[in-house]
Amino acid sequence: MKLLQLLLASISALFAPAVVEHKMEQVAPAPIVVLVGTDRPDSQTNATAEKLMQAYAKQGLSAQLYHVTDFGPEFYAPSVYEKRPSEFQKFNDAVLVSDVVVLVTPEYNATIPAPLTRVINLLSFPDSFKDKKFSIVSVSVSPYGATRAHEQLKKTLVDLHAIVNDDANLKVAHVDQVTKQVDAFGEHAENIARFIQG
Repeated sequence: MKLLQLLLASISALFAPAVVEHKMEQVAPAPIVVLVGTDRPDSQTNATAEKLMQAYAKQGLSAQLYHVTDFGPEFYAPSVYEKRPSEFQKFNDAVLVSDVVVLVTPEYNATIPAPLTRVINLLSFPDSFKDKKFSIVSVSVSPYGATRAHEQLKKTLVDLHAIVNDDANLKVAHVDQVTKQVDAFGEHAENIARFIQG
C-alpha cells in the first residue's frame, strides 16, 4: 500500500505545474520612487522629472528615478502577464518599499500614455496600491496642465485604494517655460516631504 502511495505521489509530482516563487530583490529603500510615464524621448516629462529629482535632493529627500523605457521590449510582450521582465520587477519591488510614488505624466489624446496604463496593470495588486501614497505630476505645454489625464489617473489610483493627496499633486502648465526656472518645484518638494511624514 505504501509503495502504491509513493508511486502515485511521484506521478503527481511529474505532472504538477511548476511553482516559481519570486524573491524580492534587495532594493535600496528610497522614500520616493519617481516614474516618467511616457516613452517619448527628450520629452518635457523627462525634463520635469529631472527637475523634481533636484528639488527633492535640495529637501534632503532620497529618490529613485525610473522611466518606462527602462523596462525593455519584453515590457510590451503578451508574456509579460505571466512573468514580469527583471527590470520591471526591480521597479515593482522599489514601489513596495517606498513611502511615496510620484507619477509624472503628459496628456496624450485626453488621457495618460499607454505605457503608464500598462505599468499600473502590471504592478503587484493590491500591495502596490492599498494605502500606498501616490503623487501625480501632470505636464503640458498648454495652459491646462494636462488636467484630464491628471483627473483620470487620480480616479484610477483612488479606485485601487491608493492614498492621493491633492497638496502633493501638481498640474504643470506651460511646462516648456517652467522647467527653465531654477527652483520651479521647491514648493512641491516641501509638500512631498510633508506627505511622507503625514
